[in-house]
Amino acid sequence: MSEKGRQHRKGTPSAPSLEDAVAFDDIFPEIDADDPRRSVADETPQPDERAVRREREAARELRDSSWWKNQLAKGVCHYCGQRFSPAELTMDHIVPVSRGGRSVKSNVVPCCKACNNRKKYLLPSEMVTTMTPTLQEQFYRLIVSASTELPEDICKVLASVADNEAEASPARQTLETINQNAALAVERRLPLCQDTGLINFYISAPDGTPHRPIEEAARAAVVQATAEGLLRQNCVEVPSGRNTGDNLGSGNPAFHWDIAEEGAPVNVTLLLKGGGSENVGVQYSLPDSRLNAGRDLEGIRRCVLDAAFQAQGKGCAPGVFGVAVGGDRLGGYEEAKRQLLRRIGERSADAALAALEERLLTEINGLGIGPMGLGGRTTALEVFIGCRNRHPASYFVTVCYNCWCCRRQTIVLE
Repeated sequence: MSEKGRQHRKGTPSAPSLEDAVAFDDIFPEIDADDPRRSVADETPQPDERAVRREREAARELRDSSWWKNQLAKGVCHYCGQRFSPAELTMDHIVPVSRGGRSVKSNVVPCCKACNNRKKYLLPSEMVTTMTPTLQEQFYRLIVSASTELPEDICKVLASVADNEAEASPARQTLETINQNAALAVERRLPLCQDTGLINFYISAPDGTPHRPIEEAARAAVVQATAEGLLRQNCVEVPSGRNTGDNLGSGNPAFHWDIAEEGAPVNVTLLLKGGGSENVGVQYSLPDSRLNAGRDLEGIRRCVLDAAFQAQGKGCAPGVFGVAVGGDRLGGYEEAKRQLLRRIGERSADAALAALEERLLTEINGLGIGPMGLGGRTTALEVFIGCRNRHPASYFVTVCYNCWCCRRQTIVLE
């Protein structure tokens, strides 16, 4: 290598150490100042076409290697870190061939289509400003994640309760099938359930954050994900019965805004709420003579146990019970659904309610309803209880049920 070549190599931005991944003397031979291949705009020489063809041929050979197939099988884009199926990933040169990059293992990575289009001929050090995803892209990734990946805490509890069921029992077989389904959904980037649910965005942002561009980006991402089959067409007009076809319509998607502290980031949690489990939600007004339930903790307990018993397996048990005490009728349902955003094991800050949550979890699982109503030790994965102040004349207990497929994911908008 010439002295000029060594100087050129030393000044090259490094991604991973690419001592053997860049060969400037091969691709950029000595070029005179008046050579037409030298760029007038930035004085950067144009690559030698023969060297570029050679590297592209080497890339084709590398794509056929078992090493590269293993890289694709991991299903992760090197740049955005999102999961994709192997078919949705392409080979990207960290240092582009046109800028001296070699087709060697240390210089090629799996890359999704969006990142590939944004990176183009850039070096990693030049991607900071250009690689920031748009709002729509961020919402799209959130939807993909929620539709295809169960939260970590849900995965852990599903694995745990499966081990708790009797060997070869219908309950254990059902839970094992659920766990296999969850793994396949991640691997193949497919929806966890054919009912991709109703779309609920919970957004926490500082006062003054503009709502319109965020909501418009979310809607555009919903349309995109629906067209790609990651969301089922679940939005039906009333009273016409016409399906809108893109999951947009009155109240869908639903946006729930909370004011965060000044300077806080914008957090977005997406809850995809299935229709089957939504149908078994119920609201009680205490006192309730049928249940002999008064306006106290025991009355709340009787309501939740009744809701679980009445649901049986119709809500695709085992599931998560979100409970709200107080509020008006609308507020009760809103608060109950918000409880589904809590993580497994997260107890109420109120000691009495925390103890009731634990007691109800044990008692619901003691009903013997089991997964899908087939019997067993696992009917509930968790019970969460929240409260709102009430009118003196009212005492509502609202139960919102979510099936095992508790699809909630959170991102921080960039």
